[in-house]
Amino acid sequence: GAILLLQNTFGHWESWSYSWTLIVMAVGAGLYIRGWWGHDVESRERGVRILLLGAVLFVVFGSFFELVIGFAGFGVNTQIVWACGLILLGVLLGLRPSNWFGRAR
Repeated sequence: GAILLLQNTFGHWESWSYSWTLIVMAVGAGLYIRGWWGHDVESRERGVRILLLGAVLFVVFGSFFELVIGFAGFGVNTQIVWACGLILLGVLLGLRPSNWFGRAR
C-alpha cells in the first residue's frame, strides 16, 4: 500500500521496475518474525538472507533504472556507475562470511 501511495502521489509509476524487490524484503521480514516468535533459528536465518537479497536487488535495480537508464530525468556517466558497482561488489564479497548463502548440505 505504501508503494502505491508514493507512486500515486508523485506520479512515478516507472519505479515498479525495481520496487517489486520490496515485496521480497517483506517476505524475508515475515520469515524472520515467524522464526523469532516460534524460536526457530533456521527461519530467522533464512529470513535475514531473503531480506538481504531483496535489499541488494533493490539497490542494484534501482541504481540501474534511475541512474543508467535515467527514469528520474537525469542520467549519470555509466562508467562511474559500473566502477562504483564493481567496487561495492568487491567490498561485499570481501566482507561476507564463508557461509553467507547458507551451509552446504
